[in-house]
Amino acid sequence: VVALPENIPDVFKQYFVKYTKVIAPNGKPIHILAQDGWTNDQIKHGRNVLEHILTNYEGSVYGNDKSIVANAMSDQKATMVFFNTEPDLEKAFNEGLGFATDLSMQDLRANECTAVGSEDYMNHTTRDASYEEIWHLVHDYGIKPTLPKMIKEMRVANDVAEKNGWKGWPEDEPQEHPNEYMGVLIDNYYDLWKIMPKLYEGREIAEMGRRKDRSDHGQSFEGKSHFGRYFANSRFSMKEKDPLGHNVIENYFHSYLTFIPELPE
Repeated sequence: VVALPENIPDVFKQYFVKYTKVIAPNGKPIHILAQDGWTNDQIKHGRNVLEHILTNYEGSVYGNDKSIVANAMSDQKATMVFFNTEPDLEKAFNEGLGFATDLSMQDLRANECTAVGSEDYMNHTTRDASYEEIWHLVHDYGIKPTLPKMIKEMRVANDVAEKNGWKGWPEDEPQEHPNEYMGVLIDNYYDLWKIMPKLYEGREIAEMGRRKDRSDHGQSFEGKSHFGRYFANSRFSMKEKDPLGHNVIENYFHSYLTFIPELPE
């Protein structure tokens, strides 16, 4: 993790102060840009998650050689943009960040990502959205162009899950439901909701569960994940209740995290 290089376009200097990258097998970078509210430990965690998703899974159906995925991402200048908060994100794009560059961007906010080993992490306080959001970058710019059979399997599993109670979002963009569904499956596969986190972007998740406008109309989130939208909350319950989803995950993802985190000092 380094300070933003001096020779980059001025548009990036308006919003970001830190930079790191993952080098694809073709030698090109997959970029990570971060604002000042991100600690180096948080940024390293995001980079570790990206590297994990792109690590070859020998013998798997879709993940045996992920170089094609990483190369496609780097060819399209795939970039994670780490904003401090949602208002910071909105400000940047309202001011034209998306039109001022040819980077293919996906966002993640500091208040929805935790550093491994931190007090927040050890107390399972903040819902860690890094797996879901970084998955979206990999999906959009790596998997969609290169793994059509995986995309088809995702859609089939998503459609069955929706019949069984999975509430996909955005509700007016059903074509995006398989992508969001996979993000939910990843979280469950790595047991990130087996014990419900306490905060979502600084808001109490339990309090959100009592709101009548939530997807489950105020019912308890017990045994569910993602604010009641998904009917399982762990790898075990996902395998039992959503075998097609469990299978598509295991066809690409390792059963364990492949990175060794660098703990905070």
